[in-house]
Amino acid sequence: MKICFIQHEPYVAPGYFLEWAQMHHYQTEIIDCHHQKPTGNLAQTADMLVVLGGPQNPHTTIDQCFS
Repeated sequence: MKICFIQHEPYVAPGYFLEWAQMHHYQTEIIDCHHQKPTGNLAQTADMLVVLGGPQNPHTTIDQCFS
């Protein structure tokens, strides 16, 4: 199985989801939207898509995310 993680913010990591996937020997890919854009049709290249969140308010500061 191939699992693709879409990461919107560098401080929001896949955490235990990635560890779980590795324990099951699944193939994983992390797409950091700040440095790369998803290419191709993810529905055809990944069996599971995990979209990681970020702040819900565009005015949230980095300091507020870590408090």
